[in-house]
Amino acid sequence: MADTKEETAQEQTKSKGGMKVIIIVAVAMLLEAGIIIGAAIITRTPEVQANYIEASEDNPDLIEEVQVLSARMSNNKQGVPYLYETEVYIQVKRRYKADVTSLLEQNTARIKTEISTLWRQAEPRFFEEPQLNTLSRQVETKLRDIIPDDPESGEPRFESVLIPVLRGLPNY
Repeated sequence: MADTKEETAQEQTKSKGGMKVIIIVAVAMLLEAGIIIGAAIITRTPEVQANYIEASEDNPDLIEEVQVLSARMSNNKQGVPYLYETEVYIQVKRRYKADVTSLLEQNTARIKTEISTLWRQAEPRFFEEPQLNTLSRQVETKLRDIIPDDPESGEPRFESVLIPVLRGLPNY
């Protein structure tokens, strides 16, 4: 009988000890959650409001995309000839779109020659850049010579160069 009383007392002590651990862990988790939520509230960034340009028919500052080139161009700097399917666009404000389109049509052969020369001279790592920054910058420089700034305002007639398609395949 004495052994059973001692055993039950020990079991009760063990179960109370187990409950204490569970309660301590739960309190620690609640404290941690409270600290994280409090830190998030304290370090909350202020709300930012964006200014959008309204997309109306008469807004001359609306940005549109104009295709400059869609071609296959080669590069064999790796020792293996690669053929790159390429598309180049520029972002143009609506007010300059007619002028830019006209200049692009007048200089089609020159633009193809300039860009294909860039592709043939490009290092292989330029084609592997995630944003194609080097190629975009080089194309932009060439196009700035062909499409000059607006003579009245001095503002560039196009904003930036986009190269959404650039797929290279070995050309055996």
